[in-house]
Formats: sequence, structure tokens, C-alpha cells
Amino acid sequence: LAPVAAAGPGLAAALAGRAPCVRFDQPPPGAFSAVYMPDADANFASVNAGDTALYVGGGGINRAFAEALKDCDQDPRKKYEVLHEALLARATANPGTLQWLRKGFKRPSDDWALQDSLAFCGLFAEGKPFAELNPVGLVSIAVFPPGRRPCGAEKNV
Repeated sequence: LAPVAAAGPGLAAALAGRAPCVRFDQPPPGAFSAVYMPDADANFASVNAGDTALYVGGGGINRAFAEALKDCDQDPRKKYEVLHEALLARATANPGTLQWLRKGFKRPSDDWALQDSLAFCGLFAEGKPFAELNPVGLVSIAVFPPGRRPCGAEKNV
């Protein structure tokens, strides 16, 4: 539990000796998992493969994420490039350490990029192999505010 304790007393107290429960979707053969669930029964998080150009959109699962965000009145165009570039700069300077973006993160004119996030943070993997693969190794986490969550489901955080 050292990492939980290191995360802060609030998280450690909330877990109070319990391990966080994580479930993974298991679609039938030939099918794919939904990007977000319309009827999630617990908080639901989704993982995007991303793109080395740091945007959300294009093809495949990255496109599915863009469509899910557009369906809840979010506009991912250019937003994630701004957020990911700023996060990548901070995270590569401190590999393995969680970095947060807040208003004024780069310059005040970029604050618009955070309008659809309650929180935006991430980290870059430690080690020489990742430094050579940059930006591969960046993990970013966006937490959406109520009323702006995919599929209209408040559990899609």
C-alpha cells in the first residue's frame, strides 16, 4: 500500500485497507469493447491508444474517442494537442512522477483546453528505452465534469 499512502491521506483513508476493484470488459470473439458505457454501474474509465502526434481523432480507436467526446458536446480538435504537449514537457522533465495541468499551465491563452476537464494529469515512463521512444510512454488522464461525460452517463468519468 505504499503507493496509495504516497498518493495522500484522503485516498488512503477512502480505501481503508481495501484494494481498488478493477474490471475489464471481455467482448465476444470478433467484437470490440465500447469506448464508453451508456449504462455503467460504477465509475468507468477508458483507455485510448493515442497517437504520436498527440491528438484525439483520426482513425481506429482514436477516432472512436473523438466521436464519443463530440457526442457529449466536447470538441477534441486541437485541444488534446495543446494539453498533451504541455503535459509531455512536464512529464519528460520528471519521469515517473505524476504531473498536473491547471489554468495558466502554459500561458493564459491555452486555458480553453481545460474547459471540459475537472482534472488533467499524467506521467511519462521512467527509463532509457522510453526516453528514446518519446512521446511513446506518456500516460494522460482526463476527468470529465458532470454533464459533459460520454454517453450521457455520469459514471463515465
